[in-house]
Parts: sequence; structure tokens; C-alpha cells
Amino acid sequence: MTYAGEEPTATLPVRDGVVVATTHRLLVYTPRGDGVVLQTVAAPNVVGLGYTATGNGRWRPALVAFAAGVAGLLAGQTVSIEPPSVATADSPAVGGGLETVTAVIGLVGLVDELLTAVGAVALLVAVGLLASDTASRDPRVVVRVAGDDPLTVPAGETDAGRVESFAASVGVDYSPPSFRSS
Repeated sequence: MTYAGEEPTATLPVRDGVVVATTHRLLVYTPRGDGVVLQTVAAPNVVGLGYTATGNGRWRPALVAFAAGVAGLLAGQTVSIEPPSVATADSPAVGGGLETVTAVIGLVGLVDELLTAVGAVALLVAVGLLASDTASRDPRVVVRVAGDDPLTVPAGETDAGRVESFAASVGVDYSPPSFRSS
């Protein structure tokens, strides 16, 4: 895998193989992965290394569901609708219109309870969507290449700290972890 006079200087294990820095190149060797088995980049063209994780993008709908849930709960719990007391019903000045007012207030009270229930369900949906996005995160090591698209490799058990140490030993910039949606 190496040229005559080329020596490995650092290695970084990844899920399907290894990333090896040599005195001349950076080798991305993934014999068990999909696609290209060996990718090489001349050492001067490696401008940085990074760590990223891509999820299924369900955090955006989770944010909307969370906002709707909070709004529903606040609206349902803030406004308290109670029917008029029995003492008011005996008042001769009110007359027969009290039954209509009581029925309308009862319906508004049901809407109040419905807002609370819908808010609670929306919060549960938000939690489920956020859990789904978090569980689907796929950590990747990113090799930034001058004048070309970055190389990305599934990170496996390698964490951001190991990638940062590898970048320091290779002598390139390190990009802190980023989390994106696919």
C-alpha cells in the first residue's frame, strides 16, 4: 500500500477499515465498506479532518410538534372555563337565557380540555420524533481535500476526540463535531 520510502505516521480505525497518514499521503482503506476500497490523497492536499453525524432529519418536525404541544398545553391550562354557579341560576333577572350560556360555556370548556389533550399528544410526538432522529445518527469521519469533494467514512467506534488527536498528529486543521440532517 505504500511507496518506497513512504512510512506510516498515524492511524485512525474506522467502522469498515482504517485511515492511515503516511509521510506522503493519506490513505482511506475500507475493505469491508461499500464503494471504493482504497482512496488516496496527497498529503499537501489534505486541508483538514472533521467529525460529523447525519440523522434522518426528523428534528424539524419535532420542533414544530414541540411548539404546538407547548402552545396547546399553555392555552388549555391558562384559560379556566367554569359554568355559572347555581345561585345565579335562581336569580329572577337572568331568566331562561342561562341554559344557553351554560351550554356554550360547557362547549368552550370541552375545547379547553381538548387543547390540553392535543398539546400533551403533540409533546409525545415531538419526543418520539426527536428520539428517532437521535437513534438514526450515523457518525462519520470527514477528510477535507483541497479543490475536491470531501471524503467521508463511517466512524464506527471512533469518537471526535480520536479524530482530533489524529488531525493533530497529521498536522491539519480539525473541524469540531457537527450534526446535520440527511
